[in-house]
Amino acid sequence: MFAFHFSKAKFIFIHRNPYEVYASNKCFWKVVQKVYALQNSNKVNVNKIILDTYSQMMSRYLETKDLIPPGQLTELAYIDFIKNPLETLQKTYQTLHLPDFDYCKDKLKSFIGPQKDFVQLKHTIAKNEREIVTEKLEPFLRYWNYPIL
Repeated sequence: MFAFHFSKAKFIFIHRNPYEVYASNKCFWKVVQKVYALQNSNKVNVNKIILDTYSQMMSRYLETKDLIPPGQLTELAYIDFIKNPLETLQKTYQTLHLPDFDYCKDKLKSFIGPQKDFVQLKHTIAKNEREIVTEKLEPFLRYWNYPIL
Protein backbone atom coordinates (compact mmCIF):
# COMPACT_ATOMS: atom_id res chain seq x y z
CA MET A 1 0.00 0.00 0.00
CA PHE A 2 1.11 3.53 -0.78
CA ALA A 3 0.85 4.61 2.87
CA PHE A 4 3.32 1.90 3.88
CA HIS A 5 6.03 3.39 1.68
CA PHE A 6 5.21 6.97 2.65
CA SER A 7 4.46 6.69 6.34
CA LYS A 8 3.92 10.42 6.91
CA ALA A 9 1.81 11.03 3.79
CA LYS A 10 -1.61 12.65 4.08
CA PHE A 11 -4.52 11.34 2.03
CA ILE A 12 -7.72 12.96 0.79
CA PHE A 13 -10.43 10.60 -0.41
CA ILE A 14 -13.15 12.32 -2.41
CA HIS A 15 -16.35 10.34 -2.78
CA ARG A 16 -19.11 11.11 -5.23
CA ASN A 17 -22.66 9.87 -5.54
CA PRO A 18 -22.31 6.39 -7.10
CA TYR A 19 -25.21 7.03 -9.49
CA GLU A 20 -23.38 10.08 -10.82
CA VAL A 21 -20.10 8.18 -11.10
CA TYR A 22 -21.83 5.41 -13.05
CA ALA A 23 -23.63 7.79 -15.43
CA SER A 24 -20.52 9.89 -15.97
CA ASN A 25 -18.45 6.80 -16.72
CA LYS A 26 -21.02 5.60 -19.26
CA CYS A 27 -20.69 8.92 -21.07
CA PHE A 28 -16.90 8.70 -20.88
CA TRP A 29 -16.91 5.17 -22.33
CA LYS A 30 -19.12 6.26 -25.26
CA VAL A 31 -16.72 9.05 -26.15
CA VAL A 32 -13.65 6.84 -25.79
CA GLN A 33 -15.16 4.07 -27.89
CA LYS A 34 -16.29 6.49 -30.59
CA VAL A 35 -12.96 8.29 -30.83
CA TYR A 36 -10.40 5.58 -30.09
CA ALA A 37 -11.89 2.14 -30.78
CA LEU A 38 -10.30 0.42 -33.74
CA GLN A 39 -13.13 -2.05 -34.15
CA ASN A 40 -16.72 -2.60 -33.11
CA SER A 41 -16.98 -3.01 -29.36
CA ASN A 42 -20.68 -3.84 -29.07
CA LYS A 43 -19.87 -7.13 -27.34
CA VAL A 44 -18.23 -5.32 -24.44
CA ASN A 45 -20.59 -4.94 -21.49
CA VAL A 46 -19.54 -1.46 -20.44
CA ASN A 47 -22.20 -1.22 -17.73
CA LYS A 48 -20.85 -4.34 -16.03
CA ILE A 49 -17.27 -3.12 -16.32
CA ILE A 50 -18.18 0.20 -14.70
CA LEU A 51 -20.16 -1.41 -11.88
CA ASP A 52 -17.59 -4.13 -11.18
CA THR A 53 -14.65 -1.74 -11.26
CA TYR A 54 -16.34 0.79 -8.99
CA SER A 55 -17.45 -1.91 -6.58
CA GLN A 56 -13.98 -3.46 -6.43
CA MET A 57 -12.27 -0.11 -5.93
CA MET A 58 -14.62 1.05 -3.19
CA SER A 59 -14.58 -2.32 -1.43
CA ARG A 60 -10.80 -2.32 -1.43
CA TYR A 61 -10.70 1.24 -0.13
CA LEU A 62 -13.12 0.52 2.71
CA GLU A 63 -11.26 -2.68 3.62
CA THR A 64 -7.87 -0.98 3.81
CA LYS A 65 -8.48 2.64 4.84
CA ASP A 66 -8.00 1.80 8.52
CA LEU A 67 -4.39 0.90 7.73
CA ILE A 68 -3.72 4.60 7.32
CA PRO A 69 -2.77 6.08 10.69
CA PRO A 70 -5.27 8.41 12.38
CA GLY A 71 -4.92 12.02 11.30
CA GLN A 72 -3.50 11.11 7.89
CA LEU A 73 -6.74 10.49 5.99
CA THR A 74 -9.81 12.58 5.43
CA GLU A 75 -12.87 11.86 3.33
CA LEU A 76 -14.92 14.52 1.68
CA ALA A 77 -17.94 14.59 -0.55
CA TYR A 78 -17.39 15.83 -4.07
CA ILE A 79 -20.60 17.87 -3.89
CA ASP A 80 -19.35 19.69 -0.77
CA PHE A 81 -16.11 20.47 -2.55
CA ILE A 82 -17.95 21.80 -5.62
CA LYS A 83 -20.41 23.90 -3.60
CA ASN A 84 -17.88 25.31 -1.10
CA PRO A 85 -14.36 24.68 -2.38
CA LEU A 86 -12.50 27.13 -0.19
CA GLU A 87 -14.28 26.15 3.02
CA THR A 88 -13.92 22.46 2.22
CA LEU A 89 -10.20 22.80 1.57
CA GLN A 90 -9.72 24.83 4.73
CA LYS A 91 -11.48 22.12 6.75
CA THR A 92 -9.34 19.50 5.00
CA TYR A 93 -6.19 21.39 5.96
CA GLN A 94 -7.38 21.53 9.57
CA THR A 95 -8.35 17.85 9.67
CA LEU A 96 -4.98 16.75 8.31
CA HIS A 97 -3.09 19.32 10.42
CA LEU A 98 -1.53 20.84 7.32
CA PRO A 99 0.22 24.17 7.84
CA ASP A 100 -0.06 27.42 5.94
CA PHE A 101 -3.57 27.39 4.52
CA ASP A 102 -3.36 31.18 4.51
CA TYR A 103 -0.34 30.92 2.19
CA CYS A 104 -2.39 29.34 -0.59
CA LYS A 105 -5.78 30.87 0.22
CA ASP A 106 -5.47 33.80 -2.22
CA LYS A 107 -4.19 31.54 -4.99
CA LEU A 108 -7.10 29.19 -4.41
CA LYS A 109 -9.56 32.09 -4.51
CA SER A 110 -8.17 33.28 -7.85
CA PHE A 111 -8.45 29.76 -9.25
CA ILE A 112 -11.94 29.14 -7.85
CA GLY A 113 -13.37 32.42 -9.18
CA PRO A 114 -13.46 31.46 -12.88
CA GLN A 115 -14.62 27.93 -12.00
CA LYS A 116 -17.98 29.24 -10.74
CA ASP A 117 -19.19 29.48 -14.34
CA PHE A 118 -18.42 25.82 -15.03
CA VAL A 119 -21.56 23.87 -15.90
CA GLN A 120 -21.41 20.22 -14.96
CA LEU A 121 -22.99 17.78 -17.39
CA LYS A 122 -26.23 16.20 -16.21
CA HIS A 123 -26.63 12.51 -16.89
CA THR A 124 -29.73 10.39 -16.48
CA ILE A 125 -30.13 6.69 -15.88
CA ALA A 126 -33.16 4.72 -17.05
CA LYS A 127 -35.25 3.20 -14.24
CA ASN A 128 -34.39 -0.44 -15.02
CA GLU A 129 -30.70 0.43 -15.21
CA ARG A 130 -30.92 2.48 -12.00
CA GLU A 131 -32.26 -0.62 -10.22
CA ILE A 132 -29.22 -2.60 -11.36
CA VAL A 133 -26.89 0.19 -10.20
CA THR A 134 -28.67 0.33 -6.84
CA GLU A 135 -28.38 -3.42 -6.35
CA LYS A 136 -24.66 -3.46 -7.11
CA LEU A 137 -23.65 -0.23 -5.37
CA GLU A 138 -26.07 -0.08 -2.45
CA PRO A 139 -23.38 -0.72 0.20
CA PHE A 140 -21.53 2.40 -0.95
CA LEU A 141 -24.67 4.48 -1.27
CA ARG A 142 -25.48 3.62 2.33
CA TYR A 143 -21.93 4.03 3.64
CA TRP A 144 -21.75 7.64 2.43
CA ASN A 145 -25.45 8.34 3.04
CA TYR A 146 -26.47 8.94 -0.54
CA PRO A 147 -30.18 8.53 -1.30
CA ILE A 148 -31.31 5.24 -2.80
CA LEU A 149 -33.14 6.05 -6.05
